[in-house]
Amino acid sequence: MVIGGEELGSEDTGYGPAHYLVPEEVKAVATAIDEIPVWELLEKFDAERMNEEQIYPEGWRDGPEEREYISQHYAALVSFFRAAADADDAMLVYLA
Repeated sequence: MVIGGEELGSEDTGYGPAHYLVPEEVKAVATAIDEIPVWELLEKFDAERMNEEQIYPEGWRDGPEEREYISQHYAALVSFFRAAADADDAMLVYLA
């Protein structure tokens, strides 16, 4: 799993420990994901592999609902990182 930043402690919050990203790292992530259009993610979407890798939420199918789910959540993620980067914020990231 790739989260980036510095690991904070060793407590497993569900998918490993929390990570801290300094403002420069938040900006780097925001810039990187800004450059990946959602159609590119959807083009590489592989429901079978997502299930094999136990990617949340499990039970992936290759249908319009999954593609809409990915599109909406990716847009929200890009917006969230862009807003944090523009505000020069740091970020605490964990997956539970």
